[in-house]
Amino acid sequence: MSAHHSFRLTPSATATEVDTGKVSMIFPVMQQIVILTLAAMILDGGECFQIVGYASLAYWVVFGMMMISRRDRLTQFDKILIRWGFLMLVMVSSFVTQFIWHLRGY
Repeated sequence: MSAHHSFRLTPSATATEVDTGKVSMIFPVMQQIVILTLAAMILDGGECFQIVGYASLAYWVVFGMMMISRRDRLTQFDKILIRWGFLMLVMVSSFVTQFIWHLRGY
């Protein structure tokens, strides 16, 4: 007699969930390495690199604050911010940096 093994596309009640609540940092770190490298190669006197550098600094400050305040209780929104927040900060940083340059007279 052969045992029947079925293939299920939906999780069963006995399936164990692998999600341990840990956030993968590989994707955000790779984003920053690639974007910082590309920004450093642009020949604009370091303006683009400065924008991306400010965004990177802000990302790590916010990430540290999130990890200190609620390391084991991250919400789904927190996980989205950790994964995609750097790209959002680059966009915001471009406007904020331009405003700061305007205030400084550049």
